[in-house]
Amino acid sequence: MRWPWERNDGPEPRPTKEAIPAIEHKRASTISRKSLRPQSRTISSDAAFEAAKVKHVARCAGLLRQMYALDIMIWGMENCVDAERPRREELKFQANALLKEVTVTVEGWRSMPVGYWSVEEQEVVDGISRTIAGYDKIRYHAS
Repeated sequence: MRWPWERNDGPEPRPTKEAIPAIEHKRASTISRKSLRPQSRTISSDAAFEAAKVKHVARCAGLLRQMYALDIMIWGMENCVDAERPRREELKFQANALLKEVTVTVEGWRSMPVGYWSVEEQEVVDGISRTIAGYDKIRYHAS
């Protein structure tokens, strides 16, 4: 059996007739309920730590995307009718809350010791920090 990532150089070789009884016997003797369960994998603490850092950066980027989506909705409702003003104010509140959450996250990142981030990760963190620094603490004020 070939895995999808393996090269496919042609059809899979078939076992010879002499090998089939041995394969069937081995297959029958090794199949059990335990072998059908997915095996748990142990991840080293370093790999888990790196994965957690990546998830934090990805989550922060997702929050920024949500904030920008709210910005577009808010700007689109700039001249809305009176009945839609409460919805626009709610969107402003949500955008401010997202900005606050991203700001707190980035401030936590900036307080990490030197060497915590790789060079590439530090560039991403610095870019997000510069973006957040360009905003007021409260992005939208009640109107």
